[in-house]
Amino acid sequence: CVCPDGGESWWSSRVCLSFDATKSAEKYLREDGIPWAGHPFSTNQIELAGVGAGGQAALRFGFKYPERFRVVASLGGSIDHYELYGRGMALDDMYPSREHCRQDGVVLHVHPSNWPPHVWFACDPDSPWLRGNDRLHEKLMGIGVPHTFDFTTRVCGHSWTYYDSLAPTVIRFAVEGLEKQSRRLM
Repeated sequence: CVCPDGGESWWSSRVCLSFDATKSAEKYLREDGIPWAGHPFSTNQIELAGVGAGGQAALRFGFKYPERFRVVASLGGSIDHYELYGRGMALDDMYPSREHCRQDGVVLHVHPSNWPPHVWFACDPDSPWLRGNDRLHEKLMGIGVPHTFDFTTRVCGHSWTYYDSLAPTVIRFAVEGLEKQSRRLM
């Protein structure tokens, strides 16, 4: 288990100066972090999971690179992170507009015929990120992408208490998904 800190980068494909002045957090994770953590395993044997910004990143990576990341999970993912654009955060420097930020989000990386086979996400009903998670669920349902979700477990909203309470579920999902992937014929 490796838990890198992305700071304000949102694990975006854009350079975030507070993360690295030359390499995007996404590029860092794909080229340095994942190969280092996965060695000697292939990326088909790595689950991406995260909370908040990391949760949206795990899903975005899964939908953007479904051939590499086959098992993805998110707890309270900040799916509509573009809503924070214009509030003086790093996103303002990373993207020229709110729309550019939105277009780099999870929902717009979902391909209608190519997705990770194991997708799980959850969001507390009292979380400010619920609408974005529900929007992703609606899109996945609309185009027939299999996924598992939980929008009913209520534990203190967008908080570590919520994340801690659902962590065993994420671990079970990861183990089951990785076991299924290990039985796949290449």
